[in-house]
Amino acid sequence: MQYTTYEQAVDYILQIPKFSTKNSLAHTKLLLQQLNSPQEQLQIIHIAGTNGKGSVCVAIDTILRAQGYHVGRFTSPHLISMNERFVIDGQMVGNEAFFTAFTCVYQATERMQQEGYPHPTFFEFLFCMGCVIFTQAAVDYAVIETGLGGRLDATNVVEKPLLTGITSIGWDHKEILGDRLATIAGEKAGIIKEGVPVFYQQTQEESDTVIEQRARELGSRYIQISNTQVITQQHDSRGITFAYHSLMLPDYNHQNVDWILHNHGTYQVKNTMMAIEMCAFLCGSASRIDRWQEALQQLTHPGRMEEVRPRFFLDGAHNVSAIESFITTYQAMQQAKDQASQFSPIILFSAVQEKEYQDMIRILCQQIPSSLYVVTQIPGERSVSIHTLQQEFDACGQQAIGFEEVTDAITFAMKEQGNREVFCLGSLYLVGMIKEALLKL
Repeated sequence: MQYTTYEQAVDYILQIPKFSTKNSLAHTKLLLQQLNSPQEQLQIIHIAGTNGKGSVCVAIDTILRAQGYHVGRFTSPHLISMNERFVIDGQMVGNEAFFTAFTCVYQATERMQQEGYPHPTFFEFLFCMGCVIFTQAAVDYAVIETGLGGRLDATNVVEKPLLTGITSIGWDHKEILGDRLATIAGEKAGIIKEGVPVFYQQTQEESDTVIEQRARELGSRYIQISNTQVITQQHDSRGITFAYHSLMLPDYNHQNVDWILHNHGTYQVKNTMMAIEMCAFLCGSASRIDRWQEALQQLTHPGRMEEVRPRFFLDGAHNVSAIESFITTYQAMQQAKDQASQFSPIILFSAVQEKEYQDMIRILCQQIPSSLYVVTQIPGERSVSIHTLQQEFDACGQQAIGFEEVTDAITFAMKEQGNREVFCLGSLYLVGMIKEALLKL
């Protein structure tokens, strides 16, 4: 069949199965070979991890552009438009570039299927599109985020990245990655390549040890990003100001430089530190710290403690570790306030079935003194029903008001908001739904 429009291309991709037992890294590599191996023409920075990998990718992209480089970024999932997954110089690609890459990958897929090979998965198809897009744009660097895990992820066909990075390790996708931190860390550490430096965020000894051991086996330098590097950290109504001890920029440590983030997520401090250190490793003495500071201060992270309206926040906390990080952020925000101005927040929540939504709800009920919980439903077979979510809140001694339509849930939360904060949590799919709905309200 011939596809002639951008809309047809998007519809085709949305029909591709998310998972397959027939595909492998060899299959991804073969598909890329059909495309003249574009990944081998790119200078790639490869990022894995449970939480924070998308934020680290965005921060690296921002810093390298501030340094004057031409940068491509591939991340997932998208929130509203599929084009969001492919960003060049801070802008998502246009429909024409998207469709051109789609056509290349689609034709390569047809050739492979004619030879008896299976169709690529949804993510595999999009990753190959990204490699085509960035090669055609001749970017200086391509920042690539893994989809799931690392060792078996389609992006792991990248054999010679410039750098690899592993963000915090936590429990997510247990049914695929395992139910022990060491096992999950082993999957993430699968992106480490022989002789290629790896930066990783200190999490727990169990996971840190696995990463370090794998790096030693491959003769790869490993650099830990630790909370102990933070010298000062201040949270106020504007966001977060912090200073830290840099391993890659020793001269900077004597300049008493502050980094300002226009974001309330305390977890973004470590993510930003990791991005700075990785870019400093690449840029060395040419690092333009003044430009980096300015760029990072203006940076926003869509769906990560994003304030889309006054006191109305979207946070894609979609697993237990992320919910715990959100709680730390919430507590820091409360401590920064005048006691007289504190009000009980509203929590708007939804989730998909494969996530540990029961534990996420339990932790929220125990740690956040909310007087109003609102639940809604994410469309599709993976969604958790409103009734099930309400039962889980009820089991924790809290009543949750349910709305089938996300627009109704948002409208209700806004009506009840007053001087309170609203936090929308549980899924990046929910974040995307809310952002799209807000455009119409």
